[in-house]
Amino acid sequence: MTNRPAIIAVDDDLASIESTVSGDPQTAVAEARSSLEEFANSEATSRARSSHLDDADAALLRAQEQTSDRPARRLEAIRNRIRIYRESVSQTGEDLAVIEATIRTEEDEGEGDSEGERGDSVVTGLHGEMAELVVTVVNGGTDRRVVVAVTFYDETGTELDDAATAEHAFGADEQATLSLEVVVPEGAAYYTVTALDAQTQTVG
Repeated sequence: MTNRPAIIAVDDDLASIESTVSGDPQTAVAEARSSLEEFANSEATSRARSSHLDDADAALLRAQEQTSDRPARRLEAIRNRIRIYRESVSQTGEDLAVIEATIRTEEDEGEGDSEGERGDSVVTGLHGEMAELVVTVVNGGTDRRVVVAVTFYDETGTELDDAATAEHAFGADEQATLSLEVVVPEGAAYYTVTALDAQTQTVG
């Protein structure tokens, strides 16, 4: 099992929406929650992960089309977050996978908390502060040099800022953890992390 990226850690949002709708929209939201749980419980390198997101997005669209006002807007925002996450994954280098990403401060060290467990609160509570991004990357291909990039977004999905590590050498089939000091921008709600082949892809 892997931590769910904060950008699609939307269980609380979906539970809240589910409690305010009924009929097929409620069923569809429950289906989306189930698909996202299957996503979280699948291996980060599994090709089936994409189909779980497909299923979740389709269910959310079904619910959105049958609701209006605030529930419809919230469902659209969640679907937008899934889209942003999928775009970040599509930019990840071939045979590379980000299997875990955590943002923490010095106060977090030794407390056992992680971004995956605390969802977006770790980002919204750190505006303007220096934090450490810790990322675990798997290189399923040949020897290469890898750059890890982080992009921050506000609640509407607008990109606020980005940063990247220096290049790091990865051996074939190697898994390693990299870290990067970042300043969390004002207004940030969530972020994506992308692993790039330094020779074939550029940051930004």
